[in-house]
Amino acid sequence: MTRSSRRQFSKRSAVYITVGLILITIMTVIGLSAFLRVTQVRVSGNSYYTYEMIIEASGITRGDGMMFMNTDRISQNVRRELPYISNADVTRTLPNAVNIEVTESTPIATIYFAGDLLLIDSTGRILEIFPNSTDGFIEINGVKMIQIRGLEISSATVGNHPRIDGLIAETAYQHMQDILAAMENEGIADNVDFLDVSNIVNINFGYSTMYKVILGGIRDLRHKLGILPSTIARVHAEYPGSFVVINMTDPSGSVNFWPEP
Repeated sequence: MTRSSRRQFSKRSAVYITVGLILITIMTVIGLSAFLRVTQVRVSGNSYYTYEMIIEASGITRGDGMMFMNTDRISQNVRRELPYISNADVTRTLPNAVNIEVTESTPIATIYFAGDLLLIDSTGRILEIFPNSTDGFIEINGVKMIQIRGLEISSATVGNHPRIDGLIAETAYQHMQDILAAMENEGIADNVDFLDVSNIVNINFGYSTMYKVILGGIRDLRHKLGILPSTIARVHAEYPGSFVVINMTDPSGSVNFWPEP
């Protein structure tokens, strides 16, 4: 065999080996995909939705192949179909289990829009829409929702954030998000009656029906809300039973308060 023939034979052999390896890999994957089938789905983190509701929303059925399962799409399905779920972490445990760990949103406030009442979480995402509702306070599971005032929105759909048009309205919406998250973190949200963001430099809210708190802007927001309970205790001791305005806008950090008739 000449040197040229040996080179051609070597090249053909390399091609045959490569093709063979590819075929073996394909057959292995096909074999594994036939073996790795969903027989168990675990759900955790849920309280608002039942196990069955989450499984149905996910689109997973027993016998689905594990190898080519699109976990991102499953997560999207769950979040789209079940608005109270803000996140769904989908993982596979070989050989045949799928895990869905969900994070549920907590309703915290309402926004009155076009005759409807929008129920939102602390990020502003819409959880439910109550059609033809009055602009009043509502309770969810015995907890009074914060009434958002002065926020202009253009449209609303369940499971999404409302559409906001215009720089001022967008800024007001961002401030609302920051304040609601801070109220939730500080554990005072259940005592807040309303939040007025109609003037982004003079934001104020009602507290326990007896106090009006003037935040001004959102500078030092966590500090202001953090000292609010102790401030309320001082106010109550000095003006028991009175409606009191609490002003937290002083740049020096001092808090002023006075009773209103």
